[in-house]
Amino acid sequence: MAKTSKQTDDTDEESENRATLYPITLTMGKWREGFTQEQRKLIIAEALNYCTYNHGLNIAGYLINNTRLHLVLKINKADIHRMLNLFYDSVGREVSKYRSTIKHIDFETAEKQLFIRHSTVNDSLVRLITGKQVDLGYYDPQLARLKDNINSSDFCSAIDYTGAIGPVIVKLPAGN
Repeated sequence: MAKTSKQTDDTDEESENRATLYPITLTMGKWREGFTQEQRKLIIAEALNYCTYNHGLNIAGYLINNTRLHLVLKINKADIHRMLNLFYDSVGREVSKYRSTIKHIDFETAEKQLFIRHSTVNDSLVRLITGKQVDLGYYDPQLARLKDNINSSDFCSAIDYTGAIGPVIVKLPAGN
């Protein structure tokens, strides 16, 4: 039986409003200059937690490294831009808060753009930071480096999937 135009529109609207996993990579802008790696990671973790508590951000996985934030959000497609803007605002507030405690650094050169947004195309990264296994059946040096990076990171959701508590609130699937 063929769908009517109304049924097609309803189906498109339902899929737009259904929460799905949305992987994204954000590269930090110039704001990171003048902050230590640890301070950058704390700024981002605090902003993510603020958005989780106050705006309902649902994080399925994350990895914060020196210059990038890899995120897997469980989110409705229609809410992605709004939630990212709330996150950017929160990072901006955290950066200002940290700047006020660091008097010797000139931040006038920091650009306005906090992050550059990229799609996450590394399926292994997405699987690993959302608590899934990746086994190719053969040795892949790039996958081995990725696993080492994730396992040695203090700011990664892999911590939560092992049963411990990481610095960012992660919504674990039932049974974990």
